[in-house]
Amino acid sequence: MESILVIDDDEPFRKTLQATLQGSGFTTLESANCRDGIRTAIAHQPDMIVCDVEMPDGSGYDVLEALRHNTSTSTIPFIFVTGSDDPEGLRQSMERGADAYLTKPFQAQSLLATVDARLRKQALLRTQSEQTKIRLQAIVEATPDFVCIADVSTQHVLYMNHAGREMLRLGPNDDVTKLRVDDLHPPSALERVRQEAIPTAMEKGSWIGEAMLLTRDGREIPVSEVALGHKSAGGRVEFLSLIAHDMSSRKRAEEERRRMETQLRQAQKLESIGQLAAGIAHEINTPTQFIGDNLRFAKDAFGDLNGLLEQFGELLNRAREQSFAPELTQKIDAAIGSMELPDLLREIPLAIGQSLTGVERVAKIVQAMKEFSHPGGENKVPIDLNRSIESTLTVCRNEWKYVADMQTDFAAGLPAVFCHPGEVNQAILNIVVNAAHAIADHMARTGQTGKGTILVATRQKGDRVEIRISDTGGGIPEKIRDRIFDPFFTTKEVGRGTGQGLAIARSVMVDRHGGELSFETEEGRGTTFIVGLPMADDRKGP
Repeated sequence: MESILVIDDDEPFRKTLQATLQGSGFTTLESANCRDGIRTAIAHQPDMIVCDVEMPDGSGYDVLEALRHNTSTSTIPFIFVTGSDDPEGLRQSMERGADAYLTKPFQAQSLLATVDARLRKQALLRTQSEQTKIRLQAIVEATPDFVCIADVSTQHVLYMNHAGREMLRLGPNDDVTKLRVDDLHPPSALERVRQEAIPTAMEKGSWIGEAMLLTRDGREIPVSEVALGHKSAGGRVEFLSLIAHDMSSRKRAEEERRRMETQLRQAQKLESIGQLAAGIAHEINTPTQFIGDNLRFAKDAFGDLNGLLEQFGELLNRAREQSFAPELTQKIDAAIGSMELPDLLREIPLAIGQSLTGVERVAKIVQAMKEFSHPGGENKVPIDLNRSIESTLTVCRNEWKYVADMQTDFAAGLPAVFCHPGEVNQAILNIVVNAAHAIADHMARTGQTGKGTILVATRQKGDRVEIRISDTGGGIPEKIRDRIFDPFFTTKEVGRGTGQGLAIARSVMVDRHGGELSFETEEGRGTTFIVGLPMADDRKGP
């Protein structure tokens, strides 16, 4: 049964209106002034309001404006009854949102017809509104994006769609109304939400930006978020809508694109370095060869001359014994003394030997450069992994020789490994350089002197070859262990590391060669990186 609130300071007329309405089956409420009428309407939520225009404490227009600006009463049908037939009053009432304007005196049937028409219209609008609400809710429930509505004053969630629940890993029995807006975001995103998103939505109506949502199990989801402020009829923001689109796939795609671009730049860089190194190695190789050949000739020639000098020494001794050509023997003795011939005979072979060792060292470095910079081709080729690693250690010797002693434990008879040689060499180099830096950092942190140790070992494990690169650094802290292979992640100071070394090593070993890259670590004792490479050439790899 519909209820109607009658607001009129004329008590006889008010009672007559009530009797007429009650006789037609309505229940009634009454108020004799504007202030009490507003309080009664808000408190009892009648189905309709019939109000006088002129009252002692104000105007019916004031009542209408106050109720239209209140969310709970803004849609209640409102009919003016007045003793004035001023056309201006009718115009004003319609402009301010009244549903009808009746002038006194009027017949009861006229009032009842107007009331009935307005109530039927209101019922129709209510039905349409409910249908629209159901349709909108169905649409929101079907959308794949996160949608929730929160109360601005309490910040508590009032509603969350199915996609939102799934995105946050909420179960069907979880009560979303116990959540606050702060609970939806991780600490890293809270400041932006509090200081930027919500204030902008409340002031300007909307905010769009990137944020993070927090799942029930503590995972952070990157999202593109829209915050909308919903105003009441009074112009005050009462509700806040949050709509978020999961950007995880996009972020992964962007990260993959950056990784591929980095890998391409690295490949181009390696190719350029390889060509340069190969050219330098070729240029150094020729003079090294003839220097070595000349030194070996000098060594052989000096050996012959030394034999001849020994015979001359015997001849000189006999000449002294027989006093033969004394003046000449004195001159020879003086010359031998001035040139310190015994010392020369002892030092010259040593000098030649050291020079030959140096030339052989240069030749070894040149050969290592040529092997390390081998550009290879698109197809995998078989390589002697032990020799390849040895060449790599030679090339990067300057990175580790001051901080670590290098030890190797290469398995004899290791089968050939099919791979892209240049890429594998670069990956091994990255891990070894990382080990050297870890040792240097640990020794600096702990105030130790001397050197650490890097051990590189190879073994055959089934159909794979395993490479273990161990260091005596400080180990990897537990809180960053799951991030060390992430592109651009580094704990080194600016200028010393780009965060790409281990990421590239993993990409090369795992993605390019179908291998494995893992690590064992203990804080304060060191880390071992373990590389597993398949030996067979499956002809299917990239």
